[in-house]
Amino acid sequence: MIVTQRKTSHRTKNSPSRAGFSLFEILLSLALLAAAMAAISQLMETGLQAGLRNQLRTEGQFLCERKLAELIVDPAAQESTGETAFPDDPGWKWSVAVSDGPRTDLLRLEISVIHYTDEQSPREDMRVILVRLVRIPTDPPEETTTQRSHLMWGGSV
Repeated sequence: MIVTQRKTSHRTKNSPSRAGFSLFEILLSLALLAAAMAAISQLMETGLQAGLRNQLRTEGQFLCERKLAELIVDPAAQESTGETAFPDDPGWKWSVAVSDGPRTDLLRLEISVIHYTDEQSPREDMRVILVRLVRIPTDPPEETTTQRSHLMWGGSV
């Protein structure tokens, strides 16, 4: 008599087959995926806001430097002013505060550039302040100019 051996499964008729994932495992993995996506989107939002702040700060520094260059070129404009809009960008406003410097021949210029969210809102997005010391413009004394002209034409002083 030949005995054939049948493969027996470890499963019984009453035990469920484990061919896939259970509903609990799928729900748990979806919850973990949703939490990870929320964290990543929050990080992206924070990075975007930091990038916009840096862009505004850079533009504000550029506008401060530009206004300082205008004030150095035109010494007559070196007086304190209130907030004034830039003609090419109304979202930005500038002001200048002029005071005495640490020495008698120096002026302290404080240029403030402010960016507002919109024209009606008093809330500012960015404020950049640039402080520089500049020499007080002086005209040469009249006798110095006369002395130079005599020396140029061969005259004696």
